[in-house]
Amino acid sequence: MKHVTTAGRFARGVIACGLVLAAAGCGDSTPVGIAGPTTGVLRVTVSTSGADLPANGYTVSVDSGAGQPVPVNGKLSLAGLSAGSHSVTMYGAPPNCALSGANTRAVNVLAGDTVLVAFDVACTAMGGASGQIAFVSDRDGNAEIYVMNADGSSPTRLTSNPATDFQPAWSPDGKRIAFTSNRDGKLEIYMMDGNGSQPTRLTNTAADGFTPAWSPDGKKIAFTSMGEVYVMNADGSSLTRLTYSPPDWDSANEAAWSPDGSKIALTRASTGPYCDPDGLCSSVTDYVISIVNADGTGIHNFASGSGAAWSPDGIRIAFREDGGINVRNADGSSSRQVIPAIGGIHLAWSPDGAKIAFDGAIPYYSGAQWDIYVMNADGSGVVRLTQGPGNNYLPAWRP
Repeated sequence: MKHVTTAGRFARGVIACGLVLAAAGCGDSTPVGIAGPTTGVLRVTVSTSGADLPANGYTVSVDSGAGQPVPVNGKLSLAGLSAGSHSVTMYGAPPNCALSGANTRAVNVLAGDTVLVAFDVACTAMGGASGQIAFVSDRDGNAEIYVMNADGSSPTRLTSNPATDFQPAWSPDGKRIAFTSNRDGKLEIYMMDGNGSQPTRLTNTAADGFTPAWSPDGKKIAFTSMGEVYVMNADGSSLTRLTYSPPDWDSANEAAWSPDGSKIALTRASTGPYCDPDGLCSSVTDYVISIVNADGTGIHNFASGSGAAWSPDGIRIAFREDGGINVRNADGSSSRQVIPAIGGIHLAWSPDGAKIAFDGAIPYYSGAQWDIYVMNADGSGVVRLTQGPGNNYLPAWRP
């Protein structure tokens, strides 16, 4: 049997360290010349309690990037994040679900480590007819704003004005309605409580102002004036011009915010002459949906058509094209027509993203009465909500 002295064991350990780590110290965790990890992992967990949980879960994005789905009770791991500070945002919760804490959280990712972020959501029973829809009707002889249950029941008139009140837009908390009216002599943006009380004028534009659209945080309102899109605070202050149409485009309008507030979809129009093969010429307007960053930068074309409406989870955009309704993924892929020509001018998603309300006439033909309809997001299950009298149009689903 061989015996090794303590001194011998120490000497062999020194030799082993020298062979493996070269000039580095044996106790050093990262040998010289061997790079350590530079990225980490973000693990998002979501816990949802209560009733009427959202069927499609929520959406999570990092640093305002592309959204990724996460179940109502589940996890999402995002690997390869650079070490350092990041922001993680969860959105897409319907109005009957309340998130505990801020929906955007600051995180510090450590190289080679996993950082945990937890979101807790509590939901309550929606009840009733799955919410309410504001709309415009001339049933009483003048265009006024009404509200009804989402099954078409209990229509209630909110405004009563000799002028025209139209284009209702609910605030994200469902408590207020921005709308367009010419009650003071020309089209301007107004706001009122959800029951029609306390109407207040917000704008005093040089030209008409119309098509209000709330930012997801309820702090700003976009609208159209003089063929361009402007943004103001929800109290009418700090007016800022967002778009500057190039010479080949006549106007930009119909702003629609993405659910995370980072982008705005809008309709651009260009009118010019068109001559058919027989030499008959007429004026034709082309409509294109463009998407721009919320600060007005990075504009790019999304699709031919108009009237874009983001789904609550931010994954899809519904829009009008050739009189029908199309739905396309927000990344530009997988576009399909879900319903043919109905002549509609406005689309509104249900808070859970399962349905789309729209206005138009089925079948569509010139002079037909317009009514409010609702369908599943794939175009199935079309139901007529209004039956006249008069025309009913411009639906806006209450959040």
